[in-house]
Amino acid sequence: MNNDSIGITENDYCDYDTCVTLSKLGFPGIQFFTWLDGKKGCTRVHLYVVQQWLINKGIYISPRIYLYHDINLNDEVSWECNIYIDMTSIKNVGKSLSYQDALKLGIKEGLKYLKGENI
Repeated sequence: MNNDSIGITENDYCDYDTCVTLSKLGFPGIQFFTWLDGKKGCTRVHLYVVQQWLINKGIYISPRIYLYHDINLNDEVSWECNIYIDMTSIKNVGKSLSYQDALKLGIKEGLKYLKGENI
Protein backbone atom coordinates (compact mmCIF):
# COMPACT_ATOMS: atom_id res chain seq x y z
CA MET A 1 0.00 0.00 0.00
CA ASN A 2 1.46 3.38 -0.94
CA ASN A 3 0.82 6.70 0.78
CA ASP A 4 -1.41 7.94 -2.03
CA SER A 5 -3.84 5.09 -1.49
CA ILE A 6 -4.38 6.13 2.14
CA GLY A 7 -4.76 9.85 1.43
CA ILE A 8 -1.32 11.11 2.50
CA THR A 9 -0.30 14.09 0.39
CA GLU A 10 2.55 16.60 0.19
CA ASN A 11 0.60 18.73 2.69
CA ASP A 12 1.28 16.07 5.37
CA TYR A 13 5.02 16.81 5.41
CA CYS A 14 7.16 19.62 6.81
CA ASP A 15 8.47 22.28 4.45
CA TYR A 16 12.19 22.74 3.79
CA ASP A 17 12.67 25.61 6.27
CA THR A 18 11.02 23.63 9.05
CA CYS A 19 13.30 20.68 8.27
CA VAL A 20 16.35 22.95 8.54
CA THR A 21 15.17 24.12 11.96
CA LEU A 22 14.43 20.54 13.05
CA SER A 23 17.90 19.43 11.99
CA LYS A 24 19.53 22.25 13.98
CA LEU A 25 17.50 21.20 17.03
CA GLY A 26 18.66 17.58 16.80
CA PHE A 27 15.77 15.90 15.00
CA PRO A 28 17.27 12.65 13.65
CA GLY A 29 17.54 11.41 10.10
CA ILE A 30 17.09 14.50 7.94
CA GLN A 31 19.39 14.53 4.94
CA PHE A 32 19.86 17.59 2.73
CA PHE A 33 20.75 17.65 -0.96
CA THR A 34 20.75 19.87 -4.02
CA TRP A 35 18.82 18.88 -7.15
CA LEU A 36 20.47 19.13 -10.56
CA ASP A 37 18.57 22.36 -11.22
CA GLY A 38 20.13 23.91 -8.08
CA LYS A 39 17.07 23.74 -5.84
CA LYS A 40 17.66 22.54 -2.29
CA GLY A 41 15.79 19.58 -0.90
CA CYS A 42 15.72 17.18 2.00
CA THR A 43 14.21 13.92 3.10
CA ARG A 44 10.51 14.26 3.81
CA VAL A 45 9.53 14.53 7.45
CA HIS A 46 5.95 13.65 8.34
CA LEU A 47 4.08 16.22 10.46
CA TYR A 48 2.82 13.61 12.87
CA VAL A 49 6.33 12.28 13.55
CA VAL A 50 7.43 15.83 14.43
CA GLN A 51 4.33 16.23 16.59
CA GLN A 52 5.34 13.10 18.56
CA TRP A 53 8.97 14.30 18.80
CA LEU A 54 7.75 17.58 20.27
CA ILE A 55 5.61 15.71 22.80
CA ASN A 56 8.77 13.97 23.98
CA LYS A 57 10.22 17.46 24.52
CA GLY A 58 7.18 18.56 26.60
CA ILE A 59 5.54 20.55 23.80
CA TYR A 60 2.03 19.51 22.82
CA ILE A 61 0.64 20.71 19.49
CA SER A 62 -3.11 20.24 19.33
CA PRO A 63 -5.15 21.28 16.28
CA ARG A 64 -8.84 21.68 17.01
CA ILE A 65 -11.95 22.77 15.21
CA TYR A 66 -12.42 26.52 15.45
CA LEU A 67 -15.67 26.80 13.51
CA TYR A 68 -17.72 23.99 12.12
CA HIS A 69 -19.70 24.80 8.98
CA ASP A 70 -19.40 28.55 9.34
CA ILE A 71 -21.66 30.21 6.77
CA ASN A 72 -18.89 32.71 6.00
CA LEU A 73 -16.52 29.92 4.98
CA ASN A 74 -18.79 28.17 2.47
CA ASP A 75 -19.53 25.28 4.83
CA GLU A 76 -15.82 24.56 5.36
CA VAL A 77 -14.51 23.39 8.70
CA SER A 78 -12.03 25.87 10.14
CA TRP A 79 -9.10 24.87 12.38
CA GLU A 80 -6.83 26.50 14.92
CA CYS A 81 -3.96 25.09 16.95
CA ASN A 82 -3.33 25.18 20.68
CA ILE A 83 0.24 24.90 21.92
CA TYR A 84 0.91 23.52 25.40
CA ILE A 85 4.23 23.57 27.23
CA ASP A 86 4.36 21.28 30.26
CA MET A 87 0.59 20.83 29.94
CA THR A 88 -0.11 24.58 30.21
CA SER A 89 -1.72 26.31 27.24
CA ILE A 90 0.62 29.08 26.15
CA LYS A 91 -0.60 30.05 22.72
CA ASN A 92 -3.42 29.64 20.26
CA VAL A 93 -2.60 30.19 16.57
CA GLY A 94 -4.43 30.16 13.27
CA LYS A 95 -8.02 30.20 12.21
CA SER A 96 -9.66 29.28 8.91
CA LEU A 97 -6.96 26.72 8.16
CA SER A 98 -6.95 23.09 7.16
CA TYR A 99 -6.03 20.55 9.85
CA GLN A 100 -2.56 20.11 8.33
CA ASP A 101 -1.97 23.86 8.05
CA ALA A 102 -2.98 24.37 11.68
CA LEU A 103 -0.61 21.54 12.70
CA LYS A 104 2.23 23.05 10.62
CA LEU A 105 1.71 26.45 12.22
CA GLY A 106 1.64 24.90 15.70
CA ILE A 107 4.84 22.95 14.98
CA LYS A 108 6.61 26.13 13.83
CA GLU A 109 5.59 27.88 17.05
CA GLY A 110 6.73 24.90 19.14
CA LEU A 111 10.11 24.93 17.39
CA LYS A 112 10.47 28.65 18.21
CA TYR A 113 10.08 27.71 21.88
CA LEU A 114 12.79 25.04 21.58
CA LYS A 115 15.11 27.61 20.01
CA GLY A 116 14.55 29.87 23.01
CA GLU A 117 12.46 32.45 21.17
CA ASN A 118 9.41 34.05 22.73
CA ILE A 119 6.21 32.71 21.25
